[in-house]
Amino acid sequence: MGRLLAATVAALVLCSCSGGGDDTAARPADATTTTTTTADAAPSTTAAPDGTTTVPAGADSCDNRPSGSSPAAFDPASGTYAAHLRSYNRGTSELTFDVVRWLSGQDAVEAFHREHPEEQDGPPNDYYVTDVPGGELTATVEEDAAIWLSSLAVTGTPGIERWTIEDISGHLAEGSDTDVYWLTFSDGKVTEICEQYRP
Repeated sequence: MGRLLAATVAALVLCSCSGGGDDTAARPADATTTTTTTADAAPSTTAAPDGTTTVPAGADSCDNRPSGSSPAAFDPASGTYAAHLRSYNRGTSELTFDVVRWLSGQDAVEAFHREHPEEQDGPPNDYYVTDVPGGELTATVEEDAAIWLSSLAVTGTPGIERWTIEDISGHLAEGSDTDVYWLTFSDGKVTEICEQYRP
């Protein structure tokens, strides 16, 4: 009996210490989307910017986002690439964007010094974004594409949350034209959009 009581107390202590703070208090309460910020985190609820959409719970986030630099060559048929988003047309489901290079590690250092030879230090925050020639491109977004956007504008704290494609236009209007997103392509269509958090 003593062992059972001790095990129960230990389990209660572990449960009470392992939870993080609740960051939903600052969010509007009129509608929700579910959110995860890491691949193994439990989903929680958050408000969409216009309070109109709900997304089913999920345990994954930005599965296709590469951990290092983005590919040097863009293939519109498949792959995951960094981009600046320009607009989304709901009527045609077309996304307009510019492909960029997201560089990290030594790639970022070398590119930064090539473009800023007068700077002694490396790129701020250890990443660097460079333009890719080619101008604006357009691609169709799949109806069931996974959309992961930063919650910074809504909650005031960094994090990536699951939204829907209907939210993207309003999100772009509130953001900057230099915000970086990861676009995943399959068979020439966008199947995932994931915003890159930048400090």
